[in-house]
Amino acid sequence: MTLISRSIFLSRVKSCVTWACKSLGRTENYVDKYNTNLLQRNVKVIVFWSSAKRFHTCRSECAKLFVEVENASAHAWMEKSPVYSPTICKPIDFNHEIIYGNLEEITLQDWTGRSSSEILAAFKDASIISKNSCMQVNDPGIQNLINAFISNCNNLEDSEILTALQCLSLWPQCKSPKERPYFSMWTALDKECVKRSKEWSVSMCLLVADHWQILNLVRWSEYIRVFFKKVGRKLDKLKHHEFVQLMFYINLSRKLPVSASKFELTYAFENICETLSLEELSIAAMGFFKTQTKLRNTHVGDVLLSRLESSLRMGEPPVPDSITLAALLKTLRYIISPSSCFALKKMLDASLPHINSISLLGCLHVALIGSNIQVFHEASTNKVCQRFATEIENARLKDIERLALVLTLFNHDPNTRPCIYNTMVTDVRRRITEAEKKGEMWFEMERHGECLLRFLSYLSMRDIFPMDIIERAMDPSFLSHVYGESWRKIGREVLVLDQNIEIRSQHQPNNRLSPKLKENLVKKFSFTEMDEYKKGTAAFRFHSDILQTLEGFPGAQGKVKTWNLLPHFEQPDIVFCTDEGNNFLDVDLPKCGSSVFKSPSDQGIWHVVVLCGVNNTIKFSNKPNGPIVNKVRQLETLGYKTALVTSHEWFALKPEEKHNYLRKKLLI
Repeated sequence: MTLISRSIFLSRVKSCVTWACKSLGRTENYVDKYNTNLLQRNVKVIVFWSSAKRFHTCRSECAKLFVEVENASAHAWMEKSPVYSPTICKPIDFNHEIIYGNLEEITLQDWTGRSSSEILAAFKDASIISKNSCMQVNDPGIQNLINAFISNCNNLEDSEILTALQCLSLWPQCKSPKERPYFSMWTALDKECVKRSKEWSVSMCLLVADHWQILNLVRWSEYIRVFFKKVGRKLDKLKHHEFVQLMFYINLSRKLPVSASKFELTYAFENICETLSLEELSIAAMGFFKTQTKLRNTHVGDVLLSRLESSLRMGEPPVPDSITLAALLKTLRYIISPSSCFALKKMLDASLPHINSISLLGCLHVALIGSNIQVFHEASTNKVCQRFATEIENARLKDIERLALVLTLFNHDPNTRPCIYNTMVTDVRRRITEAEKKGEMWFEMERHGECLLRFLSYLSMRDIFPMDIIERAMDPSFLSHVYGESWRKIGREVLVLDQNIEIRSQHQPNNRLSPKLKENLVKKFSFTEMDEYKKGTAAFRFHSDILQTLEGFPGAQGKVKTWNLLPHFEQPDIVFCTDEGNNFLDVDLPKCGSSVFKSPSDQGIWHVVVLCGVNNTIKFSNKPNGPIVNKVRQLETLGYKTALVTSHEWFALKPEEKHNYLRKKLLI
């Protein structure tokens, strides 16, 4: 097998993108500029010639801004594995003896009544000819052959069905799988596969499924659904490599077998996870990730962490490539539980020597992996940020937004050179400016505008306000483009950005949310009463315990309220007012829907008890995370006297100690 070099791979992507951009109506300058940017990116991929040569791409695949190599890499690994290769589509033989010397010999003949083997041989020759010519499958000269091919699909042998699917992948891509006669051809083959699947073994079913994935029709094929249903009934009887390959196709289809529950699928994986290699674990795990199937057994996460740590620390098993590593880290983020904190820390310690050698995307997932369970690993985060600070031009907007999330979540400044915050803002500004010079919307922003708004909202929580970018992002026409015309589809990030600007920014942009829209978003995202907020949870019990303790203070009965003074934060706080002598006052709270309620100086001293639960504290340090720090800062800006109470401190107190603890915190 021959490896495709980076230059060859990018040149093919360039031609594919050129076609896609022009078909979408892009200008020549846009195409040239986009291709220039593409060639400047440090894309590191290993794609086997036999796989890349046979991928059939439709318009939706070609129009993707960033080429997805994760699935191609997984398929290439299975293709070279002796265990998987028998059920992987083999490359078609381009050097076979062509029966019909040229296209005219095919087009001039009447194929009606010919045998299925003759028709297939002619179709194979036409497919190979089309690979090196501009002939499309809807070319009028070959419609007689195409019609005969469709009519004779039911007479093909099983091996000939596979050959026909391979041949179909050689033709130039169509705009849509429903474009005729391409639609008629693949549906005829699809029906035959469905009909014969009852008699096929699991190995044969997997082999046929692989031919459908070469055509990029996994989500369209009825055979794939029937195959999933059949195999889903016998998960416990599958060999481990059969299960992994099944998960590869589940990943592509984004759907689980209707005949198997999530529990059955996860249980089957849990039983074999210790016998799989890291590459196999990443392939199977991506199937769960893409179908949003949570692996609830913490044992799986522990196995993955242990295997990955051993690989990174001692090279046993060998360290996986960047694509496999990124897939594993991405999946681990949703698997690991708080009980795995120490194992995660050990794995991140082992990753430090490798951060400078893995891809930028792999680096990002190193930084992200602890975000769901509030585990912050400073050393690895700093190294990742330094990589981004020097290679920011190779990152996607989504990558920049995710890194900003990590830094904001853990309230961290990595002190990179150059400054990572300035670097991110400068690069985003550059991308927007370059696109605007050509009179076009930046392609990333057009497709993923919500990433830009989330990025800005994270920066605003760090008191960073790039006003020129904010003006563009908060423009009503841009918000409509991103979320549609209905305000109900607008995300929380827009409300957070607008409120942070109002409270903390020295300069106010011209584009802000209208009062009516803001009021609607406040009602959508915030809870004003604790009874509305996750009743029965640990957070509710924490809140209720503090509220009852406060109401035990002299004169506090009925004067301590639960209210959300900052409606862009979901959880409400405990609010009360005292006079200079620390006597509790009975005051009115703002009406629901008010955007920001400033502390009225003429009514006394307003106190806010900010609750910092387990999910708001950083593991190992018990410090409040970034959003809580930002909340306290904003409340103090508005004139409130704040007291931060963490759950680990509160629940460590004896009942008789809690009263004095609050009095010291509140200084009353």
